[in-house]
Amino acid sequence: MKFFILVTLLSFQVSAQQISAEGNIRTVLNPPQAGEVFVPPGFDDLDEAEITFVNHSRNSCFIKTYSLPPQVDEATKTIRISNMSLILKSDFCKSRNIATPTTLKVGELKAGSYKVEFQTAKGEYQSYGDIHISKSKSEEKDDFEYAGLDVNELTVKVNRETKKIELNLPGSFPNGCYAFKEIKVIDDRSPTVIEVLPIVETVTDVCTQDIQFYNKQVLIPYDVSTTTKKLIHIRSADGVAINRVVNLE
Repeated sequence: MKFFILVTLLSFQVSAQQISAEGNIRTVLNPPQAGEVFVPPGFDDLDEAEITFVNHSRNSCFIKTYSLPPQVDEATKTIRISNMSLILKSDFCKSRNIATPTTLKVGELKAGSYKVEFQTAKGEYQSYGDIHISKSKSEEKDDFEYAGLDVNELTVKVNRETKKIELNLPGSFPNGCYAFKEIKVIDDRSPTVIEVLPIVETVTDVCTQDIQFYNKQVLIPYDVSTTTKKLIHIRSADGVAINRVVNLE
C-alpha cells in the first residue's frame, strides 16, 4: 500500500512540475538533418513550388514545430527557411524521437535555379541543395490531367523482401467519362525523389454518370546504393501533390 501511495505521489509531482512549467517555454531553431530535405523536380513558374523535410521532436517536451514563411530572394536566387520548435523547460522530459515529414509550400517562383538554405541552431544559413524552376510551356497549371486521390486512404509501404515500394492509390472519378491513361513513375530526375504521375484522359464514347471508384496498385523497385531515404511525390488533381518519405533500410 505504501508503495502504491509513493508511486501515486511521485506521478502527481511530475504532472505538477510539467503543469507549472507550461509558462516557461523556449523557442529554438530546429533545422532538418542532412539527407532529410527533399526537393521534387518538375516545377515550373506556374506551380506552387514546395519542399519536403523531416521534423524531429527529440523528447516529450517538444510541444510544436513550425516554419516561418520562406524568404525568397529573387536577386540571389536563394530560399531561406527557419524551422522552429517550442520546447517546455522541464527536468522531466522523456527521451524519444518522433520524425514527422513536413511539406512547406514556397509559392510561385520565377524560372531559374534557387539555393535552398535552412537556418542552423547557431543562426547561420546552411545549403541543403537546389530547386529548379522551369519556364511554363502553356498557361495550364499542370502538364497533364491527374486523377483525384484519397489522401486519407492512400498507402505507401516498403517491402524489404521483394525490394519494392508498394503504393495503393484510391480515389474516384465523378462519372464514367474518365479513365486512366497511364501511371508514370519517374525515378531518374533526382537521386532522392520518385515521382508518381497518375495521368487520366477523357473517354470520348458514351459514358455513365455514376461515380467510378478505383484503387490502383503500383510497385516500384528500389535499391539503397545512392540513399536510404526517398520522397515519394505523387501528383493529384487540382494542382495537389501528396508526399510520403520512406526509409529503405
